[in-house]
Parts: sequence; C-alpha cells; structure tokens
Amino acid sequence: MADGLNWYRATPFNKPKLMNSRTRVPAMHIWSDGDKALLEKAARNTGNYVDAEYRFEVERGATHWMPDQCPATIADLLLDWLGSHPIAAAGASPDFSPARE
Repeated sequence: MADGLNWYRATPFNKPKLMNSRTRVPAMHIWSDGDKALLEKAARNTGNYVDAEYRFEVERGATHWMPDQCPATIADLLLDWLGSHPIAAAGASPDFSPARE
C-alpha cells in the first residue's frame, strides 16, 4: 500500500509550477479504453507535454489494470519501445531536466 501511495505523493499536484512542466525524454503512453481513472482526452493530451518522440498506444478491452489483464501485450510494447531507444547501449546520457516553454 505504501508504494502506491508514494507514487501519488510524488506527483506534482501540490506543486502548481510543475503541473505544466514538459519533458524532453522520449515517452510512450499505453492507455486502455476501459480505464475509468484516466479518460481518453486526458490520456491523449499527455503528448502535449513531451518535447521528444512520443508514442500513444490504446489497449482495447482492458481497464486501468492493464499489466494484470494483458501482461504479454504490455511487455511486447515495452520491449519494442525500449529496443528502439537503446540509451545505455549507445553510452548516451539522457537529459532528464524539465523542458522550459
């Protein structure tokens, strides 16, 4: 339970300046059309905060708990994404600092 709560504690809801910050790190968002916690408009708008390659995937028929419901699909998407972004293999050091508008 503590791990799940810590994830929410780490989100910038209590830091308004960070709410609209952007990232320059390539990102993939996997969303499910049965997710009641994150609706489609919000999920799709996530890409507006990424100043790098961004990939949006929709898992049909799953809910918010995709890793439990379709682990093979999620694993395949992650392996494909991580395989096309070999940061460690290339010896590159990604810039994790927030992008400025």
